[in-house]
Amino acid sequence: MQERMAGVLVVKLFGMEKYENDRFRDYSDRIYQYSKNTNRFFALGEAMTSSFTEGICSIIVCLSAILIVRNRMTIGEMIIFETYIAHRSNGLRN
Repeated sequence: MQERMAGVLVVKLFGMEKYENDRFRDYSDRIYQYSKNTNRFFALGEAMTSSFTEGICSIIVCLSAILIVRNRMTIGEMIIFETYIAHRSNGLRN
């Protein structure tokens, strides 16, 4: 026998409570593991993207500093280029 109570299906079979509880726990555990793995992959992807964009920006600043010392680039050009790269890398982060 089954009846609906506030949108929840209630099982009123004698001796089936443990079976239904175990089945619910098993299903809940599978959903939890799936969610945990999915969140882990998203966090890893975000960390890799952030590290990549920060690394690229650091390399650009170092190379720009070398070019400025050699008088092949001005500080203004470096700022413009770095701003452009930062603007472009926001697309990777979002």
